[in-house]
Parts: sequence; structure tokens; C-alpha cells
Amino acid sequence: MSLGRLDKATDKAPVVIIMLALVHDKLTMLRARKGLRGTQVGLDEDLTLAQHAQKRATWATFKEAKEAGERVYWHGGDLYINHKVVNSPTT
Repeated sequence: MSLGRLDKATDKAPVVIIMLALVHDKLTMLRARKGLRGTQVGLDEDLTLAQHAQKRATWATFKEAKEAGERVYWHGGDLYINHKVVNSPTT
């Protein structure tokens, strides 16, 4: 299967996982992903199942803090609000 074609069985593009030697290279790529808007190419971090579960559990907290104008970001599965880690929606 070529990388430019969708998988006809699932209608999804193939996933390509790359490993980078330097964190700087990873951050450079993640910053440049806004240039991919409007294309059918996406770029995201590869999270473990536990990190995905943790991210889903804190998603409501993320949205509330973002709407309140807080500094909100993810690092792996961890949610940070104003540079402090939030592990669960109740914290």
C-alpha cells in the first residue's frame, strides 16, 4: 500500500510512526504541524493506552480551564494548568 492512498477497508490513511533522536527535532515537527492544516496529513504524539485513558478522564477539566483563559497544555497524558500538573478531573 502506498502512503498516499486510503485503506479501502477502513477509509483511514496508514499510520507512520517515527522515532527521533533529539527532543528538539520532535518539538520542531510539532510546531510545524500547523502548516498541515487543510491537508489530509496529521501529526500527533504516540500515546500509550494508559495515557489516552488519562487524557480522556481530564478532557472536561481541560475545556473548562481553556474557556476560563488559563494556560492549558498536555505533556504526554498529563494535563497542565498554569504549569501545574492535574491528574484527574477532581484535582
